[in-house]
Amino acid sequence: MRLLKLFGPLIVLVVWTSLGWSEEPTRGTIKNVSAGDNQIVVTDKNGKDWSYQVLDNVALFMAGEPSPKLEAFKTGEEVSLLWEKKGDQLQACAILLHKGDFKNAQIAAATIKSPAADDKSITATDADGKERTYQLMDNAKIRLNNRRGRLSDFKSNDRIVVVCEKEGDQHKILAMCEDPISAQKK
Repeated sequence: MRLLKLFGPLIVLVVWTSLGWSEEPTRGTIKNVSAGDNQIVVTDKNGKDWSYQVLDNVALFMAGEPSPKLEAFKTGEEVSLLWEKKGDQLQACAILLHKGDFKNAQIAAATIKSPAADDKSITATDADGKERTYQLMDNAKIRLNNRRGRLSDFKSNDRIVVVCEKEGDQHKILAMCEDPISAQKK
């Protein structure tokens, strides 16, 4: 029991980081998209180019498009990506286009702690281990298994990708889906 108290936080950190997600999304400008090869190259704020292999079941977020395709993303557009490293390869798991209703949005990976009893909010833990309550916007797009869903479809410990805007201390959900990596393993 004593060892658990001593090493418990380390075990949680190891389990979280072993999931492979980037803690912070990469934000930058699209330099190139090759939809046929499932690849995207993004130039970050420091001018460095990053090449990503895009997962087949990537979570794509584009305002006004319920089911966007990779080929809809264009050179020069600003995006944020969640990714994981597999060997020497960076794999894009989620891509957010900063345009329209998503212009000022953020993207994050999280694990649900408390599901939506009222279908209006959830409590989740982000990659930094911070617990946040996310409020559902009226026009939010929720997807589960590539179909329209509701917050109440998600359960405790489900891994999610959330697109939100921060207003003061509140995080407002604009879009959300299951984590593509976890969904792929099911």
